[in-house]
Amino acid sequence: MKSVKISKKGGSAVGNTIEKILSAKSIRTSAEELQALTQQWESIQLLKNDFRSVELNDYDIAMTHTLGGAHDE
Repeated sequence: MKSVKISKKGGSAVGNTIEKILSAKSIRTSAEELQALTQQWESIQLLKNDFRSVELNDYDIAMTHTLGGAHDE
């Protein structure tokens, strides 16, 4: 996975978009937090792209989390 370096003064396009969205919501982030958010977003996008190429038969298995412990049905 590639690493993206971001600074408050002109980072990547994704980083700038994330910063604009957070700014519009009055959420302040440090350069380190913005870099972490950008890397996480890019990782999610890579996983989504991998998921789109999976054959239909591989969708048969799912795991869910239910609060309060294990439930057998």
